[in-house]
Amino acid sequence: MNSTTSALLVVKMQQEFFSDRTRVLYNKEALIRKTKSLIDKFRAVWAPVVYVQHDGPKGSALEPESPGWMIHSSIQPNNREVIVRKTRSSAFANTTLHQELEKRQIDTVVVVGIETEGCVDSTIRHASFLGYKVVAVKDAHSTFDSAVLKAPQIIDHHNMIWEKWFAETYSEEDVSFAWQACNL
Repeated sequence: MNSTTSALLVVKMQQEFFSDRTRVLYNKEALIRKTKSLIDKFRAVWAPVVYVQHDGPKGSALEPESPGWMIHSSIQPNNREVIVRKTRSSAFANTTLHQELEKRQIDTVVVVGIETEGCVDSTIRHASFLGYKVVAVKDAHSTFDSAVLKAPQIIDHHNMIWEKWFAETYSEEDVSFAWQACNL
């Protein structure tokens, strides 16, 4: 992976999903740890980190400026990092994300975040449709149990689909800028 043409997309890592008492985010401590590790790797080589923050409707837990809307305190953006706000599942739909990436001549996006089957999936597919090389970090996205599947099943299923059709998948520990020879 080339540090000058790659960006990390941190999707919907907002406080609400870590403090929700009605449902439990699967493996949330590991998700924060792995996301922080990836942010540190990107920052170390001055590669862009882009935060994608979901704006919910008035009165919701993700209402802009509410405590739940805030990006998780342990992975706060620094003053040179971009925050893109969205209202739909894909981080590219009706946002400035594509323009921000084009401005920086980014051709590869590495995607992490919350909800595997929703915003993360939509963002990965949309990035692929736009022609980006996509890396899905298979152990740095998470979700909640559904009425049909448990969170680990949802995660495994999406990792398989992405790898088959939309992205290359790597574990957090395997994401590095030393793997430029892999032709990502």
